[in-house]
Amino acid sequence: MFRNLRLNRIQCDEIWAFCGANEKNASLEQKSRGWGDTWTWTAPDAQFTLLTNAFSKKVENHDAVALHFIHYNFCRIHSTLRVTPAMVAGIADHVLSLDEVISLTE
Repeated sequence: MFRNLRLNRIQCDEIWAFCGANEKNASLEQKSRGWGDTWTWTAPDAQFTLLTNAFSKKVENHDAVALHFIHYNFCRIHSTLRVTPAMVAGIADHVLSLDEVISLTE
């Protein structure tokens, strides 16, 4: 989605959670239904919480994780910034509406 961004520092982090049960405690049947560990990888600009690249081990979670980060960075005005993080970073010139976000998925 974005290329050639000018960033001073990048901080990478991960978030661990589980669906139903953690991986070591889930049975084979539960794992076949999507239970187990879920990892989300983020790479926010060090100055602001934005430019997030999300990764979830479960393919069916990718859309939900991506939509969350798009909403957080492009649609939600943050009280400390008074604009969206994407606007502060200079990669958006307005607050995206939900219609605009939905059009990105088509």
